[in-house]
Amino acid sequence: MDFLVTLQYTCFMFAALLATILIVFSFFQNDTTREYRMARRMLVSSMTLFAVHFVLQIKYEIRANSDELASMFNILFYTPAIFLASCSSVYMSCSRSLFRRYLRIGSTGCVLTTLLFFLGWLSFGRINVEGVRYVMHSLFLFYMGYYIYYPIRSIRRNIKRMINDTGGDISIYVRYMWSSYMMLSTLSSVMVLVIIWRPGLYVAAPILLLALLVFIVSFVALGFRLDPINGVLSVDESTSVATFSAYDLQPTGDTVCTDVQPVDVDTPVLSASEVERVEAALDEWIAEGNYRNPDTNIGRLSQQVGLSHAMLSTFFCTYLQSTFRIWLSDIRFNAAQQLIKEHPEYSNDTISTSCGFSSRSQLYKIFSDRVGMSPREWGVRFANRTPK
Repeated sequence: MDFLVTLQYTCFMFAALLATILIVFSFFQNDTTREYRMARRMLVSSMTLFAVHFVLQIKYEIRANSDELASMFNILFYTPAIFLASCSSVYMSCSRSLFRRYLRIGSTGCVLTTLLFFLGWLSFGRINVEGVRYVMHSLFLFYMGYYIYYPIRSIRRNIKRMINDTGGDISIYVRYMWSSYMMLSTLSSVMVLVIIWRPGLYVAAPILLLALLVFIVSFVALGFRLDPINGVLSVDESTSVATFSAYDLQPTGDTVCTDVQPVDVDTPVLSASEVERVEAALDEWIAEGNYRNPDTNIGRLSQQVGLSHAMLSTFFCTYLQSTFRIWLSDIRFNAAQQLIKEHPEYSNDTISTSCGFSSRSQLYKIFSDRVGMSPREWGVRFANRTPK
């Protein structure tokens, strides 16, 4: 019994600590987006619900007195807490229309669970009613599956969208998304076990706490590096020219638009004048050197050239048979080659900064993928081929 109380107290302290970390770091993250701030509020609410739940468990010794009663009490708190945590990931990984759909269906589980709990209490004069408990367990199992499936589906789709629509290093975002994947899978799966089987709690609790820690740390780290994805997260899928299945991930890590599937029934086609307008706008954008910004993405490009995201996506996919990321990589690669030719004395750090690469390693990678050698080796080979 003492071990159970110790474990519950540890879970309470852990949840309270994670909520505190989110609140404290919010004062140091000045350049966050609306999506990030909303997701942070959801996570703070989720961690607070977990903390309150464990306080009540300890105070009234619910789990110690009855596993059946504790399972209903756990479902009452775990359902909204896990739903809020999953909402934070969905809000950061899909369009607002898809989030609203998830919100409607997911919140239904919280409402139904709460109604069942209190209706059973009021109707029978006690909480632990066998029939009500079985229905609550069934609802909990169904919605935990939904809370796993929908966010993971949106996460997998969104990583491809981020690769397509950004030109800088988004490794922090990818780590956050996969930590979301791990946390949601672990959280929902473990909760189904621990509410009905006390020994499972002793084994699963450390795993659950570790998953939550990794997720919160990744989320906080993302808050300091939102520039590469700022302006992309807020784009609604209905304005995108292709579904995510239209992009195939290549072995090199680039993404190629191979089979565009339009969202609307009519195939999106740009007129000749629109194509000329896009080409002229992009040529001017390149001439002004805007590609040198390492945090450039298709959202910023859309704002700078005054063209819609859908028009640019259509142009890249339909007329260039490419994506924004590959198109931008080509520009930066050509600029780096030209700079090496003109200034062979420049260091790789100088070249990467001057051409818009987010790091020296990104410069190395693109040269390795394109020409099979480092920038320095390519420069030496070019110099040896050049007539004296």
